[in-house]
Amino acid sequence: MSAILQLDDVARRFGGGRTLFGGAKPTVHAVRGISLTVARGETVGIVGESGCGKSTLARMVVGLDHPSDGTIRLAGNADRRASVQYVFQDCAASLNPRKRVRQALSVPLTKLAGLRGKAREARLAELMETVNLDPAFLDRYPHELSGGQAQRIGIARALAAEPDLLVLDEPVSALDVSMQAQVLELLADLKARLGLTYVFISHDLSVIESVSDRVAILYFGKLAEIGPARAVYAAPQHPYTALLLASAPAPGRPLDPPDEDDGTLPDPYDPPPGCAFAARCPRAEAVCREAMPPLAAHGGAPDHQSACHFPISHGAGARQGGSRQ
Repeated sequence: MSAILQLDDVARRFGGGRTLFGGAKPTVHAVRGISLTVARGETVGIVGESGCGKSTLARMVVGLDHPSDGTIRLAGNADRRASVQYVFQDCAASLNPRKRVRQALSVPLTKLAGLRGKAREARLAELMETVNLDPAFLDRYPHELSGGQAQRIGIARALAAEPDLLVLDEPVSALDVSMQAQVLELLADLKARLGLTYVFISHDLSVIESVSDRVAILYFGKLAEIGPARAVYAAPQHPYTALLLASAPAPGRPLDPPDEDDGTLPDPYDPPPGCAFAARCPRAEAVCREAMPPLAAHGGAPDHQSACHFPISHGAGARQGGSRQ
């Protein structure tokens, strides 16, 4: 399967530079070197706790922000260049409150597709039907929409540009459970019918598991683990992935996080030299605090990789190249 999106060592820093008197300005390291390939037709789920760089990465993919280092490439086909659109977490807030839905959807149809008059009206009706809404919603203002309806309008607006790739940033986190299921079902149907590719960003592990072909776990701006969804959930290799899965609410399980984890995050102004998770990791040793572990396969399938010196897949007492002391 050919790649539609390629990220090569992408990094994003905010701030930096020099003050008027020559002093160094603080720099926030939001994304710290991510390489990722997304195949045409697949859904890659990106998950991690708040501040891990998920939304910054999404904004760079769609062009709302630019990487400080590295490259982002979209691959097209023989007919045209691939296009990408963004579905926002709060679609109601992303719509102009002074404009009706018809006006919001007409802009991409006019500017990008060159449609006007009856052709544009026909396409508007088609878009509403695609997201299972009555065309009467075209004459409503954003404040007249429910959360689920606004999210469907946001999806319709993205589809108006006829994209190949959709970046969905927490698209169901603001919805109730029943509406989440409807929107997820709609997205699955659209992917199958229109041949779309998804980059699906969420902090909800159950949602990511249900929609993703592959899952990428982010921690402090870097990939901690990536692999097929079933493999990552069934046998996590990185201690941070295991911590996330253990912390997710589940029926019959206490809500308390593991006792050994205090939730302390590294300083984004001064990233540590080694593994950023070392201070929270029960398996960490001196090398973890000194050298950044590479993203690599560890004894399993080659497409299941983790960035850890002592991955869980090596056993509780194993060390690469020798026994653990």
